[in-house]
Amino acid sequence: MGGSRAHPPRLIYAALTVVTKNQVSAKDFAFEAIKTGFKHILQTNNANIAEVLMTNLSTKKLLTRHLNPVATKQTLARWRPLISSFAGIAAITTPRSGLIVALVLASQSIAYTAELTRAQVEQMLSKADKQHPANLRRKDLTDLDLSNLDFRNADLWGADLRRSNLNKSNLQGLTLDLTVMTNIKLSAANLANTSIFGVSLMHADLSNADMSGSRVVAIMDGANLSKANLSNAQWAADMKNQSMGLMRASLKGANLTGANLRNAQLGRAMLKHAKLNNANLQNADLYSAEMDGANLSGANLTNANFSQAKLHDAIFTEAVTTGTRFDGAQNLPDSVKPTPSK
Repeated sequence: MGGSRAHPPRLIYAALTVVTKNQVSAKDFAFEAIKTGFKHILQTNNANIAEVLMTNLSTKKLLTRHLNPVATKQTLARWRPLISSFAGIAAITTPRSGLIVALVLASQSIAYTAELTRAQVEQMLSKADKQHPANLRRKDLTDLDLSNLDFRNADLWGADLRRSNLNKSNLQGLTLDLTVMTNIKLSAANLANTSIFGVSLMHADLSNADMSGSRVVAIMDGANLSKANLSNAQWAADMKNQSMGLMRASLKGANLTGANLRNAQLGRAMLKHAKLNNANLQNADLYSAEMDGANLSGANLTNANFSQAKLHDAIFTEAVTTGTRFDGAQNLPDSVKPTPSK
């Protein structure tokens, strides 16, 4: 990182030294130090994956060396969701995301017990209202059964929800930015008008979920969104806010069979090998989307916009293409014959 820039591992080392010498709260101080280190990486637009990985390894060694085993485990338990979330941002902002995805997966390989039980979560939700939301911020809620719960009066920002069951739960209108949701179950959940930014939803079950009107910039590779309601979804890359690289929805290999994407905004989205069989994409905007190998068999593409999209090996068997725009699309199959709108 050259010049006068602060070095994240050194920032963290200095903070931990203060912790040990002054006997302040090791858990909280170390967590804030780690957060400062990662914020520095992002604020200086440094998407260097090796630097993030080095920070990860260096910090773990420092924590182990300077803190007692109990404090170390507590600190790492709180740190893991944060590194996964920031790694998620890095993965959706750089084309060379393999190493950072590996970092996400590595951070998820260590098992920890959730901080709260379902009964405790239910009690918190029962006492919450809009002015006093249930504070689940950055909580470890991994592997919990939280199905059929109403979270509309909860703060879940940065929570660790990996492998948790939230089927049929109501999260309408929530800000779920920087949560960790890999392998989460959200089948038939209400996620309408939610904000989901910098999140890993890899292999999540979102079948039959209502995500209408949602704003999503997340990794959803391999996710199940079959029969989900994505109407009016705002999943397009915001080209006015791309200082850290192209930030977009990634749906590589995702299952969107039978999904409702009417009026959805998916400009520049990553949809390689996505399954869109029998999906409704009426009036959807997929400008410059990467759709190589995507399957759109039987899909309704009436008045959809595929201008500048990449369509190598994409399948359009029996798709309805009335009024569909393919201006400048790459590798459009010869069999696709758009018909004018009536």
